[in-house]
Amino acid sequence: MVMECISTSKNVVKFFLNHSHVLTMFRSQAKLNLLKITKIRFASHHIMLQRLLICKDELAITVILDKWTEWLKRGDEKTKRMGGLVAETILDNEYWDDVRNIIKITEPLYKLIRFADGEDSKMGEMYEKINNMFGQIKETMAGSKFEYKWDRMEAIILVRWEKINIPIHVLAFAVTPHYYDPQYLTMLAPDGLPCKPPNQDIEVAKKVMIVFGKIAETAEKARVYHEQFAHFHMRKGMFTKEHVRLDSYHSYVVTWWSTYGAETPELADH
Repeated sequence: MVMECISTSKNVVKFFLNHSHVLTMFRSQAKLNLLKITKIRFASHHIMLQRLLICKDELAITVILDKWTEWLKRGDEKTKRMGGLVAETILDNEYWDDVRNIIKITEPLYKLIRFADGEDSKMGEMYEKINNMFGQIKETMAGSKFEYKWDRMEAIILVRWEKINIPIHVLAFAVTPHYYDPQYLTMLAPDGLPCKPPNQDIEVAKKVMIVFGKIAETAEKARVYHEQFAHFHMRKGMFTKEHVRLDSYHSYVVTWWSTYGAETPELADH
């Protein structure tokens, strides 16, 4: 049903963009252009549907114009058939309900992709944002007509997640300072429970230990990593300072560690 709605939407956009007279009629009503799917543009289905929904009223006005009807009568059989289907789609409230639902469901994924597309390193923050994305999508699908598809969607996302959920990424999450800040910990996760610091997540803690074991050349070096990680997340020494805490929200993670990591040099270097 989702792919059917997307396919139908692509046909609507294609019909308008491939017929200059129809496009001129639409543009006389609208301030924005329709957007077609491009293979090189991330989340292009989501973007296309968003623009269609924004232009919903202008599309509806276009297909009830006398000029539309007259133009369609002069077309060949294929154009008449396709034009009729396009008009029927645009005037179908159920179709627009599907468009709205799909946009809501894909919005968390779209925002995640935009976040990852930025210039700075996002390794640590990606772990938390992907976890949140799961909850947001599940919450959006609950009670919608697409609720029955959650299990399949979850399986697809988990396959992708397993490919990037390697221990070093988890370590990056565990040493991102603002995830230990009281401001963050007062926020609610998508499941409605308070956020918790990374060191209190069993899965995170296990993978952090795995990374320390792999990057440490000796048992002594591994012990140093463990001690410095505890020094960091328990906020000892320099990490007790208020300006250090505040900077965790406003500084790039690498810059923060470069500035305040002198007491934990081995951890800061990684």
